[in-house]
Amino acid sequence: MSSCFSVYWLLSTSYLNYMPQILNAGNKILFDDARMADSRLKRLIGLMFRKSIPDNQALIFYRAGEIHTFFMLMPIDIIFLDKSMEVIKLRENVPPMRIVFCRKSFYTIECAAGLSAAKGIKEGDTLIIKNG
Repeated sequence: MSSCFSVYWLLSTSYLNYMPQILNAGNKILFDDARMADSRLKRLIGLMFRKSIPDNQALIFYRAGEIHTFFMLMPIDIIFLDKSMEVIKLRENVPPMRIVFCRKSFYTIECAAGLSAAKGIKEGDTLIIKNG
């Protein structure tokens, strides 16, 4: 495998597993192409080096009490959920080169900047992760 190919594969998001949908409590689809970062490598890479993320995509982390935006090329929204899937902390438009903490987080969702407000997500809301 050439080093150019392996670097491209590492930086692409095609290696991420699909978790089809994130919905609100009213069963409205918020993200229909959610992806699970379920290994050390996937958690480390996350959205690094991407110039954009489509409005229908989100990245889900399990037990991520802190999120970094190092090497990201865009701001993102970060949604922290507890075990009952309630939004316990929401940080919008987090620029690159930052760290955001939420030690009580059970799930953490990253999405494009401004989408949490555009989709009406706020602290206290309950979200649903649905496998299709």
